[in-house]
Amino acid sequence: MPRINRRMRIVFDDQLNRLCRIERRNSWIEKNIDLKAPGVFVRRVHDGTNQRELNHGTLHNCANLTAEMPTQEPVTRTLIVEREWRIPLEKVWRALTDGALLEQWLMKNDFQLEAGHRFHFRTAPTNQWDGIVSCEVLEVDAPGSGDFARLIYSLDAAGLSTVVTWTLTPKPSGVQLRMEQSGFLPEDDYNFQGATRAWQRFIAALEECSSDLPDA
Repeated sequence: MPRINRRMRIVFDDQLNRLCRIERRNSWIEKNIDLKAPGVFVRRVHDGTNQRELNHGTLHNCANLTAEMPTQEPVTRTLIVEREWRIPLEKVWRALTDGALLEQWLMKNDFQLEAGHRFHFRTAPTNQWDGIVSCEVLEVDAPGSGDFARLIYSLDAAGLSTVVTWTLTPKPSGVQLRMEQSGFLPEDDYNFQGATRAWQRFIAALEECSSDLPDA
């Protein structure tokens, strides 16, 4: 291991101490630098062990530690609506995944039931919005592929990005429907409240559309 002479250690100690005084307000620095071992960083890794690194009188690696600080994920809210209907699961699935039926109860669209397909919902524009919702099919679990059917797609409109998940679970009397719209940030409260009201109308229309479908 290269030797660190006393002069190098004093210079490094002074640089490290000045940096740590600036960063001491951040508890991450205090948890990840061993201040009692000048010239040596002890970085705690995820398995609980210590990883020792020798540095020769520079602040290059010390500066990198700031860039490696973990960032906290933003807190988001999810809107959830659940219903149980006396309607066969297959009919509800058709209403969710057939573009012509989607237009009846939701919006005009160019939807296709294919993971990765990008499509748009379109409605009347307003002064603040062009009425276009950009979407992408993220996941498709068709009926018969498991104990439930699931459809997931993203929604992106007017600066709001969310994900909608439809889950259909068969019940002896029909189907249990669960709709989740996730990704609302704290500053999206106005949109969250608007979506809450809108989905009540949309899902009531979905029930009516599904119940009117003929048997396959």
